[in-house]
Amino acid sequence: MSVWYLTRKQSATNLAPGTPTGQNQVVQPMYDSTNAPLANVTIQCIVNGGAGTATVQPVGSNDGVNWENQGSAISATSGHGSAVVTSAPWVYWGAVVTALASGATVDTLMSG
Repeated sequence: MSVWYLTRKQSATNLAPGTPTGQNQVVQPMYDSTNAPLANVTIQCIVNGGAGTATVQPVGSNDGVNWENQGSAISATSGHGSAVVTSAPWVYWGAVVTALASGATVDTLMSG
């Protein structure tokens, strides 16, 4: 199993727009050992500092331009948020931070 960062130390002053760009998406295509788009992944967020709350929406894309929400948004309060597990195959995976408490940072991790 491999682990990737989808967001890293994102703060409330640089929340993502409605679609992933730059620091909040995996920008390289991701394939499994059979060269198929990566599926069966688990996405979780970790919140540190401030009031310690965040909401993150996992997203997937096959072209890196058109993104679709994957499962429900992940809400976290100080520490680990609930995980989203999805079997949908996507070439690109990302996460959009939709809410973050002042002074807090959030990392979003994906494993598969």
